[in-house]
Amino acid sequence: PQSSTVIDAIDIAGGTKFFKGNVKLIRYDENGIIEKKNFKYSKESPPGSVKNPYLKSGDLIIVNRGAFKETSEIIRDFTEPFSGLISTYGLYKALTD
Repeated sequence: PQSSTVIDAIDIAGGTKFFKGNVKLIRYDENGIIEKKNFKYSKESPPGSVKNPYLKSGDLIIVNRGAFKETSEIIRDFTEPFSGLISTYGLYKALTD
């Protein structure tokens, strides 16, 4: 509907996790120029406010990953190769004891 807001769209798409980053709204203005708006997600922001603008046709919404999510993914990517070695060693130890 024409009265839909950024928060409405995020909720319909599945909402956000506890650790989330900023929201980026990208849209074309009447002259075809790209407008980019960055703001902190706040579910309590009133409709039509700076942090919860009304949507227009063609808007793109991006919810960035927060710092906690970024850090946990880096740690997981770094430690994942070692988990296979540890599992193999544990299996070997269990079979030989």
